[in-house]
This record gives sequence, C-alpha cells and structure tokens, in this order.
Amino acid sequence: MIYSIRNILCLMLIISTVFISDYFSKLWVISNLEYGRGFSVSVFFNIIHVKNLGVSFSLFSNNIPIGPYILAAVVAAIMIVLLRIMYKTRDFIARCCLALILGGALGNFCDRFLYGGVIDFLDFHLWGYHWPAFNIADCAVVCGVVLYSVRSLMLEKT
Repeated sequence: MIYSIRNILCLMLIISTVFISDYFSKLWVISNLEYGRGFSVSVFFNIIHVKNLGVSFSLFSNNIPIGPYILAAVVAAIMIVLLRIMYKTRDFIARCCLALILGGALGNFCDRFLYGGVIDFLDFHLWGYHWPAFNIADCAVVCGVVLYSVRSLMLEKT
C-alpha cells in the first residue's frame, strides 16, 4: 500500500499533537498542584490532580505493584494492532481517527511508566452527578473511537 508523504506527515502530526498536549498539560498539573488538590474553574468544572492506577473509571486499580506494567503491556499490544489496522485501511479519515486513538493511548502508556498510573485532572460535575476525572489523552481516544464508529456506519450505508 502506497502512502503519500503528506498523509504520513498528517497522521504523525495528529499523534504528536495529542501526545505533546497531553504530556505538557499533565506536567503542568504535577508541577502546580499537590496530589489530590485542585481548583474550581466554573460551577461544573474543576482542575484536580489525581492518579488512575487502573483503566477507564479506575477499573482494575488494585494496588498490585506490577499492575501498571501489565496494563502498559496490554496497551502496547493494542497500539500495535491499531497501527496494523491503520496501515491496512485505505480510508484516510479512518486513519486520522486511529491516529487520535494512538496519540491518546501513547500519552497514557507513557504515564504508566513515568508515574505508575495515569494522571487525570479534568473533573466535571453537575446537578449532583460527578464524572470521573480524565485527561486530554482520554478525550482523544473517545473522539477517535466515536468518529471511527460514525465513519464506519456511514460507509456501511453506502
């Protein structure tokens, strides 16, 4: 399969933009907020410094010392599968969606080795409901998955 340099650079730009913005936002949080502390941005949004030792919504966050590394290995395997899918697909939009997912996965993957868990800091709450804290990498993964799913449904209809 032949890829143009422009397409490859675009995909690399998406992955690196997600990764770099995620990395520096977490670095700011770690440098400026004590663990467990934060501040209110609005009536429904806080910035808070927390660490997720598990996966989404702190699932599998047992205090097993090797746990973050097992999760990192699983994430690495998933990233390899996503790279293979990205390589095989001809649909550039689908590749961009996969690049969003890869950039986010890479950001959280690095956290597991740097910090022993994923740094989360975006904290939303409204009318007594509270969403678990998350980060920019999580946003990129969710956006990539949703856009990829919508794209797949659109292609099915044609």
